Amino acid sequence: MTLELQQNHIVVSRQLIQHAEEELADGEPLQASEKAWGAVAHLLKAIVRQRRWRHGGHHHFFQIIDQLVEETGDDEIETFFSVADGLHGNFYNGFKSESAVRSNIQKVKLLITKLTAIYDSGVEE
Repeated sequence: MTLELQQNHIVVSRQLIQHAEEELADGEPLQASEKAWGAVAHLLKAIVRQRRWRHGGHHHFFQIIDQLVEETGDDEIETFFSVADGLHGNFYNGFKSESAVRSNIQKVKLLITKLTAIYDSGVEE
């Protein structure tokens, strides 16, 4: 059951990043922002389930990111996560221009690549 839930989060993550790009192409930067954030959140949930780490809400994502940075030594994970979190905030407040959202989504895609590699490594603690 846990593997099934992990795989569902992976599928949803892939769908959401694709939807983010479609929303942006349709001139909907707020929706694109939230979809990009959702793609990251679902991928992190897959990692959390895989590793049986504690996760209780949005604030735990920051602790998870810290753990992954410590594990990998890759500071870009935290940098790109901050970008994704900023997109989440943009959904509610609309403070980013469409070009900024476009640029941020490209950074989120880099984060997704990094997180996918971590997930695919299957390392469990």
